[in-house]
Parts: sequence; C-alpha cells; structure tokens
Amino acid sequence: MSWIEDYSALREDIHTGYIYEAIEAILYMRAHEEIPAEEQWRFSEMMGMCCRALADTEGAIAAYFEAATEDKSLRLQREHFSHYLYLCHAAAQLTSKELQPQFAMCASLYQREEPLPLRAPTHHARRRIGFLAPQFDHTAFYGALATRLTEQYDVYAYELTDRTNAPTS
Repeated sequence: MSWIEDYSALREDIHTGYIYEAIEAILYMRAHEEIPAEEQWRFSEMMGMCCRALADTEGAIAAYFEAATEDKSLRLQREHFSHYLYLCHAAAQLTSKELQPQFAMCASLYQREEPLPLRAPTHHARRRIGFLAPQFDHTAFYGALATRLTEQYDVYAYELTDRTNAPTS
C-alpha cells in the first residue's frame, strides 16, 4: 500500500472509532519514514484528531501545532491554528499572558490578506444566494438546498473540501 492509501484507511479507522490502532499506525509510519516530508502535516492532523477523541488535550495541542507549522496551505494552516488555539484556551493551566504569543502567531496568518479588486455590478434575472460549509454530505440538508431553494433562487454551494467526488465539485 502507498502512504496515501494508508492515510485514507487511517482516516476511516478514526471515524469508525479505532483510535488506538490509528495512533499505532501513525507512529509506525513516522518511525519508518514512509511519509513524504511535505505530507507530514496530514498525519499530525490525524494525531490531533486521535488525541481529541481520547480527551488528551496536551497531545492534541502538540499535534495541531505541528500540523499548522508543517502545512504549506494558508487555509489549512489557519484551520490547524484554530484547533490549536481552541485547545490552548480550553487547557486550564494556560493563562491569558501565556496565550498571547500563540494568538499573535495565529494573527500573523491573516496579515497577508490582500483585498480583492472591485468588480462592476452585474444584473441577474433571479436573486442569487450562496452557502459555504466544510462539507455538504448530509443528504437532508443538501436535498432541501437543491430542491426548495432553487425554485426561487439561483443557489451556489461552496464546499471547503478537496474531495473530487463531493456534491459541490
């Protein structure tokens, strides 16, 4: 199996509750250098998910920090830092003074934002509405979105996933 197949299988293990098995596999793969350096963040992220599932706050904090610093995608760095900061805030032993550098580090990810160029207004025959979500996999929501709203509006759904078989891809 390739590392990406192992990665997919591990994600499935985590979602089905095989947390300890997933941790063992992640540690094994890292110890045997089976993961390309530019993909290490994926396994740090999974380790964070495992630690969260086991209520290991300190382990999750460390794993999400690793994921945030290893990842090259700005959007995913922000997502990892969001998990990291949430867990840091939830950890009772950290004071607000100790958290200040972490918040400053996360804020630096948002300083590179450049405003989008202005766009000339365009007229549309129907009102357009859009939805943004991490995923639209729940059929009850997607069905209502696709049937009821499309009678009156032009509906756009933007999913924050990289899966090519997603309903909005």
